[in-house]
Amino acid sequence: AEESKERKAAEAEAQRLVDEARAAAEAEITAKKEAEEARIAEEKKKKEAEEAEVARIAEETRLAELAAEKDKKQQYADIVKDAEKLAKEESFTEAKAKFEQASRIFPDKFDLSGKIGAMDKGIAKAKKEAEERQKKDDQFNNLMSQAEDLAAVGKFDAAVKIFETAGDVKPDSKDPSARIKDMQTQIAAVAKAEEEKRNLEANYNSLMDQGKNAQNTQDYGKAKDFYAEALALKPAETEPQNKIKEINEILAQLTR
Repeated sequence: AEESKERKAAEAEAQRLVDEARAAAEAEITAKKEAEEARIAEEKKKKEAEEAEVARIAEETRLAELAAEKDKKQQYADIVKDAEKLAKEESFTEAKAKFEQASRIFPDKFDLSGKIGAMDKGIAKAKKEAEERQKKDDQFNNLMSQAEDLAAVGKFDAAVKIFETAGDVKPDSKDPSARIKDMQTQIAAVAKAEEEKRNLEANYNSLMDQGKNAQNTQDYGKAKDFYAEALALKPAETEPQNKIKEINEILAQLTR
């Protein structure tokens, strides 16, 4: 009985040791499993973090590219708008430069060759018009110069005709009409002076004739008065002076 009791105790101890060994083995397996799971979880977390960072960078890059594209489109639109405004103002050279600048922003997306070609035509047209204006200006200035030369030597009627031609060349210029008005004033002044000269000459001749008639009838006093009036009209004339002297000599002889 004692031997049976010891055997059972030994068996129980052996079973305990087996159980402890089994428990220790299971605990080790569990610990290893948990460690592996923790490692896998950590690696997964790290991978997910790396993937998230890659995704974040990719999104930031995408947004930055979108923003850059938007900025480029806005820049393009602003430059084209400026170019259109310049073209409307007929500043074709500046407009062409703007269209070319815009075309370099999206060389493969938007075709502005038509716009640039239109600006080239505008530049050519503007150049031709400028040359025509210069030619007209030269013609106008030459005519004005010719007319002024004629006016300077008193050829007012001829000057008026050339001023009129200059006015036809440049209808918007006020200079020809102003100078024509000046010439008409000069012409009127000359005509008035000539009329006054003719009247003075007629009056002078009439007084001289009346003086001679009075002298011929020996009305020396009246003759002398007529000669004096004639002399007053033309103080530089010697004939009335001589006639007055002649009458004074006659009167002197009569009083002796």
